[in-house]
Amino acid sequence: MADPADNTLPPASGLKRRVRFAALSLILVLVGAVSVVLLNVLASTFNVRMDVTATKEQELAPRTRRLLDGLKGPHKIVIAARLPGVDRRVRERVLDLLAEMQRATPNLTASVIDTSSPAGLEEYRTLVRDLVQRDQERLRQQRDTIDLAITNINSLAVYLEQSLSPSLQGVQEAISPATTAGLQNRQFFEQTAAAARINARELRRAATRASEQLTEKVEDIVVPATDKAAAIIVETMAPVADQLAALSKEVKRFVEAGGSDPSVDL
Repeated sequence: MADPADNTLPPASGLKRRVRFAALSLILVLVGAVSVVLLNVLASTFNVRMDVTATKEQELAPRTRRLLDGLKGPHKIVIAARLPGVDRRVRERVLDLLAEMQRATPNLTASVIDTSSPAGLEEYRTLVRDLVQRDQERLRQQRDTIDLAITNINSLAVYLEQSLSPSLQGVQEAISPATTAGLQNRQFFEQTAAAARINARELRRAATRASEQLTEKVEDIVVPATDKAAAIIVETMAPVADQLAALSKEVKRFVEAGGSDPSVDL
């Protein structure tokens, strides 16, 4: 995407235009800031993955040992799988790792459920129901966070498609193509207007996919996949936030350069 060219007008003729571009730039900054805040909230809420072995097979990593040492009260790890379909060596390594973790602290126990048997499958279903019941409030809070993020994503999509894109297109149409700089600026605003529409469509798709994750089931039990929903939102929002931040800088630079054409009502 080309950058807008630097053009300069006498202060009087460019004042109204600069004010309107400044307003657009401010809106972009605010939208970008909201996007970054949303991404940070989602990342801090759902980022819980860690490497327990630090690539040293069954030897526990120092971070894992510190985590185990810090456990307060009893904790339990349950692995549920169709064991006949798991490679024997993999199964043994996992069991050895669990045993090592249990030896490291009295506050941890572990068990394995073989879901290939009817009894094991029922045990697994009971476990899932118990966990959902236990974490009902936490799941509700996470779902509320995702729902709010989805609402904000849809609102941003509306803004990009119905406000920002037409405004950028209007700026492009008002710039005279009589000079090389004018042609460059027209191309820049035409491209950014198109990008805003594309991003709006991507945001709507992400909102739909994230919503679907909230109705995920384990067996016949609804277990909202809030981590997957958050990942979808972050993966989609991050590049959009970056583009809005970059666009804000370019619009500001264009405003400070003075522009070269009559002002457009933004």
